[in-house]
Amino acid sequence: MTLFKIKVDLIRGLVLAESGFDKGVSFEGRTRVDIRSCFENQGCRFYLSGRLYSFHTQDELQGWLGRFHASRINTWIREVDGDLVILVVDAKRHEAYLISDRNGPTRSYYTTRVAVSPFRTPDVN
Repeated sequence: MTLFKIKVDLIRGLVLAESGFDKGVSFEGRTRVDIRSCFENQGCRFYLSGRLYSFHTQDELQGWLGRFHASRINTWIREVDGDLVILVVDAKRHEAYLISDRNGPTRSYYTTRVAVSPFRTPDVN
């Protein structure tokens, strides 16, 4: 099990703490990507953890991140195959999006100060 943590203050639009995203990107074979890393794209920070099977290069991965838009999350996440969890932090808008792959086998938890709540991906048709 891999443990990673992120603490975000959405009121101020700041990432206060992060850990576990220092493993980088590892391409294995033709299309398997193991990833535990953070990227900046479109003024957002993308925290990714998991495996992707849709990219051959880091440029392709960056291109996909660049197509993110909050109003099209369902369509955007369907563009990739993998087992992953993504946190997108848009500090400018004071918003964060916790996204899992469509099969949702990876468990994630979030807290709003005191209580910890499980996160499940809604069914994507």
